[in-house]
Amino acid sequence: MKRKKNQLLEGLLEIAENLQASGAYFGDYEIKGVEGLEEFSRTMKDMESKGDNIVHEVMVELNRSLITPLDQEDILTLAEALDSVLDCMEEASAFFYMYNYIHLDKYVEAFRHHIKDCTAEICPCIRHLAERNLVNIKKHTVKIKTMEEECDTIEREAIHDLFQVEKDPLRLIKYKDIYHILESVVDGCQDVAKELDSIVMKNA
Repeated sequence: MKRKKNQLLEGLLEIAENLQASGAYFGDYEIKGVEGLEEFSRTMKDMESKGDNIVHEVMVELNRSLITPLDQEDILTLAEALDSVLDCMEEASAFFYMYNYIHLDKYVEAFRHHIKDCTAEICPCIRHLAERNLVNIKKHTVKIKTMEEECDTIEREAIHDLFQVEKDPLRLIKYKDIYHILESVVDGCQDVAKELDSIVMKNA
């Protein structure tokens, strides 16, 4: 017999689907001029606001649910971790706009590629969770961990090269800020993966 869908798990899936769509937009958007930066930042803000609304709906449902499919604390922590990733992406797009960062270097493009892929790996994890198919989550969280480690290396190489070639102190600060916030997005994805692994262990 097919299991009845749970509103809380479906809400988490909706958050993850919005996160995946946001990650794809963040990774693929082609920035052309200052107007492009403004559109990029504005669209990411809209996606972040949509995510906030879904998280709020999940919190309301969690507060009124007497019986939950997972520990209430786990649902809350996972929802907040997912939301934090999108918050960081929106903040990164705001940095691009505030700093007029038009010419993206190879390191930023590498970060954007990994962010797109990490958010794409999160979504099937939450889908497996909603379907109570916990055994298939681990293969995705392992991929996220691998990409997070790769981004650690990207950040170190980017900052090393930056201090070798950049003489303008203001540009140096701007680039370093951007590298850091992009790394924070991937770190956030890793936090989601860790929470998912913890949920799997508790409910295996």
